[in-house]
Amino acid sequence: GVVYGGWVGSGDSGGGEAAPSTGSVGPQPKNKAPTEEEKKFAEIMARAKANDAEAQFELGERYYIGKMGAGRYGGNPVEQDFQEAFKWYLKAAELNHPKAQYEVGLEYAVGNVVEEDNKEKVKWYRKAAEQNVPQAQFSLGSAYFFGDGVEKDVVRGYAWQTIAVSGDRTVDGAVAELDFKRWKTHHSRMTKEQIDEAKELAKEMIAKNPKLIQRKK
Repeated sequence: GVVYGGWVGSGDSGGGEAAPSTGSVGPQPKNKAPTEEEKKFAEIMARAKANDAEAQFELGERYYIGKMGAGRYGGNPVEQDFQEAFKWYLKAAELNHPKAQYEVGLEYAVGNVVEEDNKEKVKWYRKAAEQNVPQAQFSLGSAYFFGDGVEKDVVRGYAWQTIAVSGDRTVDGAVAELDFKRWKTHHSRMTKEQIDEAKELAKEMIAKNPKLIQRKK
């Protein structure tokens, strides 16, 4: 995906598809010393198995991008494997890692390696949205707009999307801003009263929880 890895075929994010593999580093010749990237990967794996959420999230990212994205980490010794990616994203999400929570929600929206489930999608989007992940906030707003996994509420949907494009500008927020512009047609179907109400609701939500727009650079 554009920001956090994302899942192939998602309407919320993008990404090119490649066939999943076993995700293994592959057989090594006997007595061959491990490369620096293999050592680093082993260290991350050890931390992840010790319940380090950040390491688990990085493993999810590494398995998602595979060797194609090696430049992102200065080398990545594993093949692309969406099943493994989701496994580690979920572990990190369960330890309250916000970006991992967004990725889990995105997978439930797409149904790449798990069955599509709008209620699970909304559950994980909400967890990430409440921890100021802009794309999760926007996606949660979209769910409210269409009544996907939650009762339809265009006012609350617009409020969440407004929150997504509020606060300090970040790369993640810039993606949400583009999404907001693309939603012009949907927003145009709302009345002025609905939009005004949504903007007020967004202000109230931010006042109640200022962390909603405290972006991490």
